[in-house]
Amino acid sequence: MFHFLGLLLVASGQRRSLPGKSNDPSIALPLPRSYEFHVAPMQGYTNAPLRHLFQLLSPDAILWTEMEKVKDLLGADDLAIQKRFGDLEKQHDNRHRLTLQLGGNDAFAMEKCVSGLLQSGYQFREINLNCGCPSIEAGGADYGASLMKQPALTRTLFEAIGNACRSSNIHNTHMPAISLKCRTAVFDDINDLEFAMTSSPDEKWWKDEHFQSLCEYIDQAQLGGISHVVLHSRPAILSGLSPTKNRLIPPLDYDFVEQVASEFPALRVTLNGGIQTLQDLKTEKMNRRNHIKGESRGVSTIGSHMAGRWLLRSPMSLLAIQHRILDSKDRANNVVPWDDIFAGAIEKYMRYVEGSIDKKIHPWSELCLPLYLAIEELRTGFEEDAEEHLILHAQDDVQWASEHFLYETMKEAVERMVLRLPGSKQGKSKAIPREIHWKRLSSALKNIVGTKVYNKWRRNRKELLPS
Repeated sequence: MFHFLGLLLVASGQRRSLPGKSNDPSIALPLPRSYEFHVAPMQGYTNAPLRHLFQLLSPDAILWTEMEKVKDLLGADDLAIQKRFGDLEKQHDNRHRLTLQLGGNDAFAMEKCVSGLLQSGYQFREINLNCGCPSIEAGGADYGASLMKQPALTRTLFEAIGNACRSSNIHNTHMPAISLKCRTAVFDDINDLEFAMTSSPDEKWWKDEHFQSLCEYIDQAQLGGISHVVLHSRPAILSGLSPTKNRLIPPLDYDFVEQVASEFPALRVTLNGGIQTLQDLKTEKMNRRNHIKGESRGVSTIGSHMAGRWLLRSPMSLLAIQHRILDSKDRANNVVPWDDIFAGAIEKYMRYVEGSIDKKIHPWSELCLPLYLAIEELRTGFEEDAEEHLILHAQDDVQWASEHFLYETMKEAVERMVLRLPGSKQGKSKAIPREIHWKRLSSALKNIVGTKVYNKWRRNRKELLPS
């Protein structure tokens, strides 16, 4: 069923005043904020190695961990924690760019987990509670999107995180912000969504109820201490849809997110969902601005955007995000040495990889995956482009000057990986083609990680292609 927190009030004719609003017009205006771009948390992907490459490609992007289960963190030893979040000595340098996402529904365990991490010296820009993943309940756990049915518990969980942050901040150093990530609504199955959409007197009626319910929920989270809401712009379907279909079938509604942002001017609201190219991002930013200009204030209440799978399909789009959107010094610069910047990022990443291999922290599969994603993006781009340069999804924003230079960059990276293999396997470097052959270069990684892992990468990448 569709879960309305305010349904009884509406049925009785008593519609509550929406939270976040104020009769004081000076308070109702959105707070001035700098624009942010967030790379979404993605299970099996946004681990430490991929985050490291992403940070090199876009130093100003906000990176998120994978969703970390509270019970797993409580049972993890020092090496497992280091694998997730990096060396304490180096972690200080990126604390303002990393958001920790947690999954769980036990307030006591949540507080203990956060306190343990912070008191150990780990610092995060933000701590986020996952209240938007629909596949968690389908897997038998009672958190994720199912928490949207439990506003009181959600508030308690945020209070627990806040208590941990305050009690651990004994030296008055950096204290992380607290945030909510959720969907626009939650339904038990797809039939409930279809029923709500077709049985209402008109679309406005069910959307009003949808909106009222979500505002009630965010109100409770705000009382719990959040300062930031990330809204995936679709409803969540708790059962009957795969994770992939849950990202595609429920309808997107960006104007709905704008409405929510207007109701909560004290909160940063980040729009998530459906952004698949740089042009999508630029268009959405412009649409939000024009939408608001046409109505009143001249500034959108949406303070930031989030995207995920687009950047797995096209990790080098982060270069364009950095130099065309986030870095004000480069926005007007029409000549950006994309090839050199990318090659520099790969060189720094390989130094990180070699250090990680020496310390035996990350498995080969995690260290090789970022290289695979970059090679596949280049392979796809050069195979589809008739001219011998690649224009990424950024269209006229990013142009690669030399396929040969990029190929040599990636070939050298793969060779360095092979040279780190046990001596008996170093002969596999012969499988790396000298001349440009992107498919064979990609396949050379199979000799490092094994056929099973490599084939899984290929299957997963097919799911990343725009539908």
